[in-house]
Amino acid sequence: MSYSHQDAPAAGQDTQSNLPAAGDSIEPMTSGFMARLFVVPAIIVCVLLAVAVVVVLFRSTAIDQPMSVDQLLAKIEQDPGERTLGTMLLPAARESWQAAQELAHRFEQRDKFLTAEQVEPTARRLIAVLDKFGVGRDETQAGPAQQYFVMLALGRLNSPLAIEPLAKRLTDPNAATRRTAMQSLAEMRGSAELRQVVSRIIPLLNDTKQEIQIVASATIAAIAEPADETALRALAEKLDGPTEVSWNAAMGLARLGSGRGKLVLMNMLDRGYWEGYDLTYTEGEPPVQVNRRFGDSEVSRNLCAAIDAAARIADAELSGLVQKLETDKAVAVREAARSARNGANRVRA
Repeated sequence: MSYSHQDAPAAGQDTQSNLPAAGDSIEPMTSGFMARLFVVPAIIVCVLLAVAVVVVLFRSTAIDQPMSVDQLLAKIEQDPGERTLGTMLLPAARESWQAAQELAHRFEQRDKFLTAEQVEPTARRLIAVLDKFGVGRDETQAGPAQQYFVMLALGRLNSPLAIEPLAKRLTDPNAATRRTAMQSLAEMRGSAELRQVVSRIIPLLNDTKQEIQIVASATIAAIAEPADETALRALAEKLDGPTEVSWNAAMGLARLGSGRGKLVLMNMLDRGYWEGYDLTYTEGEPPVQVNRRFGDSEVSRNLCAAIDAAARIADAELSGLVQKLETDKAVAVREAARSARNGANRVRA
């Protein structure tokens, strides 16, 4: 793939990284690449991947100290709206982009950077910035990175004020905006007010973009009530859909406590299934078709995701398949399977 990325440092690590040179080009995350990341995500992993790009954390060039939240917000608010010069971000747009990204990163541990009294004022400032981008951008051209990081930061604030500004972007013509709106809302799981948004996400299970259907499955699983029969029925209908969608629908059902995706999960708990599965997709510009098998690390990731989902259902057959994976060749898979058994034992006790 032409796109490359590096993992963000864990929250709390040193954030005093240097800014890139003013002429550096920043390649955006593409929906095709995101779709590959969502092949079979654990629900929470799907959310955390979000709009991840090359991470360059923001610092003050004057005193070599990280900027405060207020200073980062000011940088975003001062964005003049100039996007690019050819293929490069202009300096002012670059600073706004980096500031928004840094806020999204910091708000993974919101309480470390904001007091309870600061949450709503911060949400209002971010909403005002988000409103500058509007709704209904070109269907084929994603919005600027600033917009998506502001959306993600809003979700991580977990303020009820953010629900409607994010929800109204679920119908945006651009797929990247719809996807990021769902991911941002999923960051707010646990909010009682969020349950009302599920009915607005369910139609996205039938979106024309497959990656949107996948993220919709994850988002519904993150925010719906386990007893929401409408949500459960909508997810169950996707079990007969494209294979990648059915995987995520089955995991979504399991995370809501439903075993309706059991047959799909049984395949997903089989190493041989993953090692023999043929992936076919396009990537690059111009698009090139890729045919390959899952790599070892991908197989392990997929098995761990399936174990996590299956462990949420009290089913003897699924439990037996998870138990067999306690002797899997991959350490991560063995540990996930044993952890699932120990968790089930604690629940029974």
